[in-house]
Amino acid sequence: MLTWQSEDIAIWCVRLRRSLKAAFTAAHYATSAQHARTAGLQESYYFLSYYAAFHGMWSVLFLHPAEHAEKIAEVTHSKCLNVFSSEFASGKKPIIAYDVRKIVEDLKFMREYYSYNMPMNYPFAEAGDLARAANSTSGVVKQFIQLSNLHSHMIQIASGRLGKSSTDVAHDFRAEFERIFKVMNCPQHPSRPPMKLEPSDENALSELVRSGCEIWPHSVMYEHFTDEYMTYWSDQQVNSPVTKEVWSLVWHAFE
Repeated sequence: MLTWQSEDIAIWCVRLRRSLKAAFTAAHYATSAQHARTAGLQESYYFLSYYAAFHGMWSVLFLHPAEHAEKIAEVTHSKCLNVFSSEFASGKKPIIAYDVRKIVEDLKFMREYYSYNMPMNYPFAEAGDLARAANSTSGVVKQFIQLSNLHSHMIQIASGRLGKSSTDVAHDFRAEFERIFKVMNCPQHPSRPPMKLEPSDENALSELVRSGCEIWPHSVMYEHFTDEYMTYWSDQQVNSPVTKEVWSLVWHAFE
């Protein structure tokens, strides 16, 4: 951080927001997976469980200082698991209590099994570990979100002590800043016209450019995110069980 310039501070503000966005996504998939299981949708259950774990790991890696912003925004699934596992879930005293590699690899297998070889009946009654992999999803995701929140607080405290926690987006950096923001928030179709940012991302970009960038930890940004998450569609979406359960999962991870 001692080498951070104004541009670095602005980009880290985007990284923090994108990390929290991934945390909400992980919570959304984990919650939806449980609803799918209750409804008997095994194929959706494993699909959603796998992506809950993926986005939870991704939330942490967005705040990894050794990872370049644009590269981590386009990370492969194998790199996400390899980096996360080696940094946070291996060794004598891993910070994550679960066997992350085993759980994620089992979830990946189940997701692919149901995607490419859809069984006519449930074939895993005797495969205890495989069948139970998704049962750990909510607990794993909660720890991922906790770790992401911890990192966000470390970044906020350290940057504040160094006087590098806020900045304005300089006029000559604005175009590049908007490009990086879009790379991190809005993947583009390879052959169609450029896609626009969704409304909450568009509002966030406008606010950062207009009012400046300030580094905040996830638990401080939580309330603002609950105002943005699934609130643009309809009252029905805002009041849905999944939306409220996502708010709850994320908040309890921060407690």
